[in-house]
Amino acid sequence: SPAEFAYKLTFLSLPGTVNGYRSALNAVIPNKQVSIISLAIENSSRERGRDILNTLIDRYIQNGITDRNTISDSSIVFINSRLASVSDELDHIEESIQEFKQKNQLVDIAVQSRSLIENAGSIGKDEMQQEVKLSVVRSLIDYMQESSSPRLVPASLSLENSSLAPLIQQYNQLLLQRERLLMSLTEDNPMVLTINSQLDGLRVNLLNGLQSLQSSIEAGLSAIRRKSGSIEAQIKDVPGKDRHLMEYSRQQTIKQELYLFLLQRREE
Repeated sequence: SPAEFAYKLTFLSLPGTVNGYRSALNAVIPNKQVSIISLAIENSSRERGRDILNTLIDRYIQNGITDRNTISDSSIVFINSRLASVSDELDHIEESIQEFKQKNQLVDIAVQSRSLIENAGSIGKDEMQQEVKLSVVRSLIDYMQESSSPRLVPASLSLENSSLAPLIQQYNQLLLQRERLLMSLTEDNPMVLTINSQLDGLRVNLLNGLQSLQSSIEAGLSAIRRKSGSIEAQIKDVPGKDRHLMEYSRQQTIKQELYLFLLQRREE
């Protein structure tokens, strides 16, 4: 007669299985000077152990890609919103220039007045660059104050401020970690509450840093404008119509610079 075989099946819970593999996994940083982690797992099957480690590494890489894409998507949404706003403002300024010219029967700024603008040279360029930075910082402050709930901070906008970049990175990584935890935990879980507390502290630090940066840029702008006092004195001698048109042209240039800056960041 054919041999009879008896099979015993044991069903394990998901948390129990996870904890079992977690206790069997050993992760060590052999050298703190380099970004390498040594992974090992105890398992009765060499092939299964290798598959588990390879899958773990693959998921780690995929999570990193997903996190970077999520942050990038947040930055793109923010930039697109600002681009739309700046585009509208630019259109409005250009319409105002055209209406002003038609109303005052001006073809363009007089040669002497245009020469005065060009003579502003590097001072005027520095002022416009600071104006663009100030606009970006103000937009980020408004963005963070619009909602009391945590939201990803656009990280791709280069603020040229080394103290803020690590804070933004840490804030975004914590927020992504919180979202992953909430897939299996509730809002009142101690781990979630701890991250919420950390996010609140980082958010305060980020806002303080941005507001400090805003004050610094505004102080720099004031210093630049004091240097341009002699040019301002000459501008006062320009006929009224030309002077108004010069101010329109200045606002137009600032908006154009901001628009190009945002386009460049979106491309990056």
